[in-house]
Amino acid sequence: MTRLAFLLRRGVSAVLTLFVLLFVLLAFLKLFGSTNTSPDAIEKISDPRLLAKIASESKDPSISQLAIARLNDQTMLEKVVAEIKDSHNRAYAISKLTNQTLLVKIIAEEKDSPVRRAAVSGLRNLGSLARLALQDPDPGVREAAIFTITHDKWATGLLSLAQTDCENDGLQSLLAEVAVEDKVDSVRIAALETLTNQIVLATLATADKSILVRIVAVHNLTNQTALASVALKDENVLVRRNAVPNITDQALLASLVDGDKDPDVRRAAVNSLTRLKRKP
Repeated sequence: MTRLAFLLRRGVSAVLTLFVLLFVLLAFLKLFGSTNTSPDAIEKISDPRLLAKIASESKDPSISQLAIARLNDQTMLEKVVAEIKDSHNRAYAISKLTNQTLLVKIIAEEKDSPVRRAAVSGLRNLGSLARLALQDPDPGVREAAIFTITHDKWATGLLSLAQTDCENDGLQSLLAEVAVEDKVDSVRIAALETLTNQIVLATLATADKSILVRIVAVHNLTNQTALASVALKDENVLVRRNAVPNITDQALLASLVDGDKDPDVRRAAVNSLTRLKRKP
């Protein structure tokens, strides 16, 4: 009887030990094997392999996005790009890549526009970006190429460090060509935002058919003859109003205060006159 009781106690102990081991195993799997991790848990994860697994396999796009945000290991990012199904988060992962060969491959072979635009944002070759800005059939890609050239720190830094003005002249020529020749307003506007060529700006501000293009063109326009033409002759009140702040001719501004039919244009002219009169 004593031996039987002993065996029973050992059996119960073994079962309890088994349950404890199973509980620990399940907890481990929940923490390290599940891709349905909470946002708070992801903030504590530093293992790039685990982050890549969560990013690729989670059924919750927001969780995948958080994992990608914490992932900087380029090998694991490339793995995520190859495996993830969600196109939005795939584009996000691509935007963090630095592998230039892979980015060029994605732009050349992919058909999804957001994915290609994300790859463009990572390019570090001005020649490749210029070709995309001029020639790519996707207006979103052309716009992304222009934005990368004109806003990305590496590109603007490279241009500012140039030994001559050739690079900057080349940039202005590219922007002018896009602003004049492209068929899509959003692409033309992206080029106009940093265009300084006064001849091109004056032509577009005074003669372009697109109201949006004319509005953006007058923002960088300093040619007083062209500004006067826009302020006096443009039929669209928004275009006239946006031209006024760049006008320095006080007589012209006074005529707008007295003669323009739109109260906002007259108010803008008053503000400009006041500002000019305050200057020493």
